[in-house]
Amino acid sequence: MQGAVIVPYGLCLLLAASSAVDGTTEPYALAESYVGEDFFQHWDFWQTADPTKGYVQYVDDTTANTDGLIGATAGSVFMAADREHITGSGGRPSIRIQSKVQYNSGLFVVSLNHIPTGCGTWPAFWMYGEDAQHIWPRWGEYDIIEGVHRGARSSTTLHTLENCDQEPVDSGDDFASSWMQGTTPANTADNCYVDAEGQWHNQGCSQLGPENSMGPAFNAGGGGTYAAEWDPVAQHIRTWFWPAGSEPSDIAMHVPEPHTWGMPFSFFTLASDTCSTRHFQNMRLVFDLTFCGDLGNAMWESSCPDAKTTCDQFVANNPRNMSEAYWSITRLDTYQRKALLGAVAPSPWPPPAQEGSPDVAAPAVDVAPAWAKQSSATVVVAAVAVAAPIETASAAAPTAKPAPVAAAASAPATTMAPVAAPATKPAPAAAAAAMPTTTAVWIGIETTTLEEWNDWDDATTECRPRFLIFVFFITIGGLLEAPEFLIV
Repeated sequence: MQGAVIVPYGLCLLLAASSAVDGTTEPYALAESYVGEDFFQHWDFWQTADPTKGYVQYVDDTTANTDGLIGATAGSVFMAADREHITGSGGRPSIRIQSKVQYNSGLFVVSLNHIPTGCGTWPAFWMYGEDAQHIWPRWGEYDIIEGVHRGARSSTTLHTLENCDQEPVDSGDDFASSWMQGTTPANTADNCYVDAEGQWHNQGCSQLGPENSMGPAFNAGGGGTYAAEWDPVAQHIRTWFWPAGSEPSDIAMHVPEPHTWGMPFSFFTLASDTCSTRHFQNMRLVFDLTFCGDLGNAMWESSCPDAKTTCDQFVANNPRNMSEAYWSITRLDTYQRKALLGAVAPSPWPPPAQEGSPDVAAPAVDVAPAWAKQSSATVVVAAVAVAAPIETASAAAPTAKPAPVAAAASAPATTMAPVAAPATKPAPAAAAAAMPTTTAVWIGIETTTLEEWNDWDDATTECRPRFLIFVFFITIGGLLEAPEFLIV
């Protein structure tokens, strides 16, 4: 028995097997609690040159452990740069790590009692997506915490391709802080496109954090907690900050309710006519600490006028001034809406290719999922509810975060939970067995390959006036083979 229904393509991000998910009311469930003795097992160490041109040498996990640059206990995680030696032309040894898990939505809560600070430092906690076929910034970047030198206010920023303009978002009405300045006082940095007119190259759309959301006073006061919500269904990205001791109680209880937290200090819309959700896909979490670089050098003279030398020379010759160049993290919990919480292994991420070498790619993924051949009645979904694309091509190493060149304006812990983030690949057979039975759904689109479905109109990231066909296959204990794709 088969049937077909045609629906407008504008519903493409709200497709589900049985019912639509209301991202504003569906409760969050804990997906991972990263902080614990096994913390670094869930991250890859970046070992190639810093694309932000920082005076830094990123080291591998063995070197970092041997040199005392990393450490993890049941209740805290430590990451630092070398703070003991005068360094040469290669840069100061430091850490950059990125999660093995990729995300396509979520709530990310991080508590820190120390963020790197001091002249020369450029720390960041952020997310980005990239593979060999989708070069940064096609899958976007979300900087949650970022600052340079001795700055006391973090900045929160998005970086995208064209057509992500945040001009409708108003300070005071939508978020509690303020926009960063563009190339002149008359220009506001509210366009996320990395080459937006009136903004510095790669400045993106950037909002200032609260006073003492990083820097010496943040550390002296015991730190604080950030909550970063990326919700494609509700069509927004929001960020909150609370000084230590003032966090909402639902965070400690692992039952976060963002709608009770009041106005965020940062807000970006993902409305389809302003900044499509397709700008942000398959992103990994990143912690890094670089020095100087594009942004640090641009802010050097105004931030550290007493140094009387270049930023690189200062960092190279003054290890005593690097005493505050470390992260101390007491919580890193990730949450997903309960209806979207999956049980899928992290996506593979090969070591990044050396500069000038060929791309390093992971093995190709078979686009015919194992669960499409279950010999029992199962639901098979070829598109999930919240913009979690199907990967069909091999995933090559990310290149890294290109940095903004800007003379910007002032700028309970447990081990890893067994449930991973929503997958970008179809669910394995084990997960399918637990699905509701009777109906199998495949989706056809005006394209010849699944890769094109996953990568529709990336240049503009606007929904095209196409149509989807839902084809319902009902099987009772039979063998479900991968159906042909229908085209309208």
